[in-house]
Amino acid sequence: MELKNIFPDFNAMWIRWSAYEISDALNGRYIMPSTDATSLPYSSTENLQELLTDALNLGKAVYQKSDEVERECRAFVQKHGLLGLHKSDGSRVFPMKGGNISPARKEHSSQEYGEELSHFTAEFQKLYLHFLATRGELPEQLPKHLQSDLAMLTTQSIPSGLSYRLTAGFPPQMVWQPDDLIDVLRLAYGLAVTDTAAPLKVCKNCGTVYYNPHQKSEFCSVKCRNYFNVKVFREKR
Repeated sequence: MELKNIFPDFNAMWIRWSAYEISDALNGRYIMPSTDATSLPYSSTENLQELLTDALNLGKAVYQKSDEVERECRAFVQKHGLLGLHKSDGSRVFPMKGGNISPARKEHSSQEYGEELSHFTAEFQKLYLHFLATRGELPEQLPKHLQSDLAMLTTQSIPSGLSYRLTAGFPPQMVWQPDDLIDVLRLAYGLAVTDTAAPLKVCKNCGTVYYNPHQKSEFCSVKCRNYFNVKVFREKR
């Protein structure tokens, strides 16, 4: 089933900003909106397939220790916003030493909210590790810290802020109201990776993760298919 058809009443408004930066603040390195950025509210479910594949490809870059990780992090948040990893509703804001408050403890919708880069990238790597496991591509000797990350998806209950309400009309409907983007992403991944149509593919040419429910699909684009065929033809000659 197509992701966009699963929850037609998915009310998942989220905040992204017009510009982001990665900088040192207080006790860590954070990714957060730039000081001159403007807020751009949008529905985080308007393109679940792109959200999902962007997340997996970022996870791949983190796992492979790419030199482009920070650039790809900025590209992701520019399109989708931060994940909402820290649910700070005001009652759990703890000042740090000196009276300062970590960006991760600020309200999600505020311009001062930020996520520590190591925590941010770890979420994508977890999804990608699980994706590799479903394909039988995990190395036999996986480092212990990565084993622990993978176990968080496979052996523990995944926390979720996927609340919903019921309409009073006829017929009544369930209107889903997720608290943050990470819940939407985890749900989209869970539904896609357990879909019998196996819509998550890896391009045979460039290795990019892409979404296509067609069973015979092997390439993320016509360009990659043509490039691969030319390469095979030249090798044969």
